[in-house]
Amino acid sequence: MLTNIENGLILLVKGVEDMKTKFDKKNFDLLLKGTMVLTKIVQIISIIGLVALVLVAIGALIIPSDLYIIDLANVSKFNLNIGSLDLNMPIASMQGTLNIRYLLVFASATLMVYMASALYLFLKIEVFLTYVKKGKPFADENIHLMYYIGKVLVVLAFLLPLATYPFAWRIAHVLPLDISVNIEIEFGLLMIGLVVLLLASIFNYGAYLQDEYDQTV
Repeated sequence: MLTNIENGLILLVKGVEDMKTKFDKKNFDLLLKGTMVLTKIVQIISIIGLVALVLVAIGALIIPSDLYIIDLANVSKFNLNIGSLDLNMPIASMQGTLNIRYLLVFASATLMVYMASALYLFLKIEVFLTYVKKGKPFADENIHLMYYIGKVLVVLAFLLPLATYPFAWRIAHVLPLDISVNIEIEFGLLMIGLVVLLLASIFNYGAYLQDEYDQTV
């Protein structure tokens, strides 16, 4: 038996249905179309970024290593930020030269993980928006997709920082100094993932109430 709160929500759903004539479909369609265009642009940028990083990694492996040698006497400090990896290293005391070939390879591989994750997520978001465009925002497939996207975001919040470890290890191997490396959880991704999971639960409950209402009419 439905509780008073559920009955209230059902009345709200009915009220929303009664307000369909006031729904601004033009603005909604414009916003949806703009979001889908932005999603496609991000996908294209991610693909271009992945291709560029692959070319950089391949180039670093096939181009003569002499071209990647730098004189440490001309470098006083080394700062690098890749994802959640924040690396600050004074190298003023070092002498000689350094070959950065494999540093480029490891850096490219690390960035590929981030680019591939972004591409995968926005492909899923495009599928979600396609369901909305078809007028099926509360379809079971769409709700399951929202749960999936939320879970992926939460997992990536913990896994992406770990992707920077190989690069940090390579830095430490090439430059045997006291290196300060700070790797933290991607709290932004974690919060977004939790919000998406909450919205998925709300969508799921809304779909349940709609089914209950349809059965009582």
